[in-house]
Amino acid sequence: HGADFHARRHHDGGGWGRNAWSTAPPATIPAHVAGPDDDDDRAVMLLDTPGWAPSNGTTPTSCPPLASLVPHLRGVAHSCDVVVLAYDAGGTTSEVTERIDALGALWLPALREALRRPRRRARGASGCQPSERDGDDDDDEEEGTRRIPVVVAGCRRDARSGEHAGGRTPVTNGANGDGRSDDDAGRADGAPSADKPNPKPNPKPAAPGASNAGDGGGGGDVDVDVEAALLALMDAWREIESCVECSARTGLNALKTVRLARRAAIFPVAPLLARTRGSSSSPGAPAELSARCTRALVDVFRAHDVDGDGALSDVDVSRMQRRGFGVAPAPGELDGLWRTCAGATNGAGVTTLDGDRTGLTPRGFLYAHGLFVAKGRAETTWTLLRAHGYDDDLEPTVDDDDDDGDWE
Repeated sequence: HGADFHARRHHDGGGWGRNAWSTAPPATIPAHVAGPDDDDDRAVMLLDTPGWAPSNGTTPTSCPPLASLVPHLRGVAHSCDVVVLAYDAGGTTSEVTERIDALGALWLPALREALRRPRRRARGASGCQPSERDGDDDDDEEEGTRRIPVVVAGCRRDARSGEHAGGRTPVTNGANGDGRSDDDAGRADGAPSADKPNPKPNPKPAAPGASNAGDGGGGGDVDVDVEAALLALMDAWREIESCVECSARTGLNALKTVRLARRAAIFPVAPLLARTRGSSSSPGAPAELSARCTRALVDVFRAHDVDGDGALSDVDVSRMQRRGFGVAPAPGELDGLWRTCAGATNGAGVTTLDGDRTGLTPRGFLYAHGLFVAKGRAETTWTLLRAHGYDDDLEPTVDDDDDDGDWE
C-alpha cells in the first residue's frame, strides 16, 4: 500500500514513521557498482512507485481490487525495464508466507496485465516461416506480447520473529544468478565466503533450493516454509527471475537486490527457457531451451558452419567466439568443451571431421548453451545472440527487404 501507509501503520507511535516519504527519491547506481561482473556500462536508475490508494483519497485498509490496481501500475511503472516487487519479510513465518501467497493472488496478476509489452514479430530471414513461429508451444505469453522481468524482494528481513542474525537468509534464483547471499557483508565481486557452499541453481521453474544456511542461529527450519512459498511462486509465475530477502536497516542483500534486478533486465532467463512445470532435472543437467532460443542458436550455428558439413570445427568455434566475445578461446578450452559435450550426449554432441579433427554438432552446441543457462550464465548465451543480431525478443534484427538472410 505504499511506504507512507506502511510507516504510519507500523510506526505510528513515533520515530521515522511520521515523516516517511510516500516514495523514495530517484537514485542512480553506477554500472561498476550495480554490475561489477559484466562489461555492460549501463547504470541503474531506481524509481520508487507511490502506493495504491482509493480514488476518494482515504487511507487503504485492504488490498485493492485488480480492476483499479492495473491502471495504477500502468501509470507509475509503464516504462520500467524490471520490477522489484517488495513484500514485508518481518513477523512470523506464517505471516510472511501469507504475504508471499498474496503476491500471486493480486500483485503479480496485476503486473502481468499492466506491463505487457508488444513483441516484434518474426522475420522470414531467420530461417523459419512466421506461421511456424506463431505456434510456439513453449511460449505462454499472449500473442504478440512479452513480460517485464520481476525480482521478488522480502524487505525487513531483520524483523523476522524468533530469529537472530545467524538464521537462514533465503536467496532463491532461477537460472539467472548464483543464488549467493551477502550474509558476510557482501564481497564486491559477489563471491561467497569460504565457509559457505556455492549452490548450483537449477533452471526455473524447478525448485532451485539456492539458499545459504548460516552456521548458527534459530529459525533455520521455519525458513524452509518461506523458501517453499517462494519456489512455488516462481513455479507459477515465469516472469520472476529471482527472489531475495533483504534489510535496509542492516544492509543485508541491499546491493544484491539491485544487482539481481539489473541482471534480470539485461540478461533475462525466461525467454531462454522452455515452459516446463513439475520436478526439476538432476543437478548439473542442462536447461531445456525455448523454441525461440533454440532456433536462434541453430541460426548462429549454421552461419558459422561455412562448409555446410553440419559441424563446427575448432576454427569455426574460434571465429564465433571472437565475434561474440571479442577474444579467441584459451589454449585447451575447446578440448574441454568437446569432452563435456561428447560425454553428456553419448557422443552425439561431437563428430569426427577430415584429418581426425573433432567438430561440434548442433546437439552439442545446444547442450553447451543449456548448460550455461542452467549454471546461471545466461549472459553467455545473450551476448552471443546479440552479437549476431538478435534482439531481446530473440528475433533477428534484419531489414524487411533483406530476403537472403545473410547477416553473417
